[in-house]
Amino acid sequence: PGVPDFYQGSELPSYSLVDPDNRRAVDYSHHQQVLASLQDMQNDTPLPKVISTLMSRWHDGHIKLLVMQRLLKFRSHHPNLFSAGKYIALTIIGPHAEHLLAFARRAENMIVIVVVSRWASLLCVGELKLPVGEAIWQSTRITLPAELTTASYIDCISGMTVSIQEYEGSRTLMVADLFLTLPFAVVATALPLPE
Repeated sequence: PGVPDFYQGSELPSYSLVDPDNRRAVDYSHHQQVLASLQDMQNDTPLPKVISTLMSRWHDGHIKLLVMQRLLKFRSHHPNLFSAGKYIALTIIGPHAEHLLAFARRAENMIVIVVVSRWASLLCVGELKLPVGEAIWQSTRITLPAELTTASYIDCISGMTVSIQEYEGSRTLMVADLFLTLPFAVVATALPLPE
């Protein structure tokens, strides 16, 4: 809920109809408490389990804050990748290719690949559920160009390793592997964050 981008105060759900409504005071102490609880969860529990737990209660918005925290930390550790990295368009093939956008950025030895779903309600046939897993994505895949030679990537949010597969003679990332719990993925060539 709220705006798709984030602004000061919209890191957690905001049910306002303006973009952004920055006239209200931000409850910083609440935000700090949520961040502290997220850090405690990450200290005590493997990240994939943390993500599953937060997704099961997505209405509280803590998953939004966790994703933002992890991606902003990744960006702060690799500023050159985002400011000067080469943009590489990626080819998507398979039964639900039209439901994805994907690109890579490369700077020096670092590569990041971003994949997001779109038109999820069509994929889920109107059901209120996430477009995740093999049942939804089937053989939909991202073909990697020759310049992206890495054998595996690390998911910047979950910390899980995603391996490259050979599929019909091409090096690919299977969308079902990328979208195990979230309908988007940001994967990189090296462990992007100090844990």
